[in-house]
Amino acid sequence: MKIKIRDAKTTDAAILDNMLTKLVHYEAKWDSNINSQYIAENNYGNMIDQPGCKLIVAEVNDEIVGYLCGFIVQMPTQKKPTAILDAIYVDEHCRNMGCASAMINEFKLFALNEGAVTIELKVFSNNEPANKLYSKMMFEENKKYLRFVL
Repeated sequence: MKIKIRDAKTTDAAILDNMLTKLVHYEAKWDSNINSQYIAENNYGNMIDQPGCKLIVAEVNDEIVGYLCGFIVQMPTQKKPTAILDAIYVDEHCRNMGCASAMINEFKLFALNEGAVTIELKVFSNNEPANKLYSKMMFEENKKYLRFVL
C-alpha cells in the first residue's frame, strides 16, 4: 500500500469536513464540553490555498484517508513566526501506516519555508496514540495548557 501526500484541493473540502466531524467525535471522550453531535460543514473550503495556511491530505489507493490543517502566526511578542498544527486525523483503518508522520513531515517543510522557528500543537493528555506519535516525531512538551472546569 503506497501512501501519497499532497496539498488539499477545493474539491476535497467536503471530505475534510467529514474527517473533522470524525475528529471532534473522537476527541469528545476526553472533554465533556465537546459537542459530540457536531457536524462540520463549509469549514475548510475557504482555507484551501490561503497564504499562511496549509491543508494536506494522505491518500491510500487514491482514497483520502487523512488530513492535516495548520497555519502560520506571527505574534508581536515573538521574533519569528510559529506554525500551529491545528488538526490531524487519519481514518482508523489506516492508522499506524505512516500517514500522520508523512503529513507532519510535509507540514514541517511548509513551516520552514514560511520562516517559522517552531511548530506548536495542543493534544489531550490522555490521547496516548497521539502523544506517542508526537513523541516519535520529536515534539516535546514546552508549555502546559491548563483549564478550570466550572
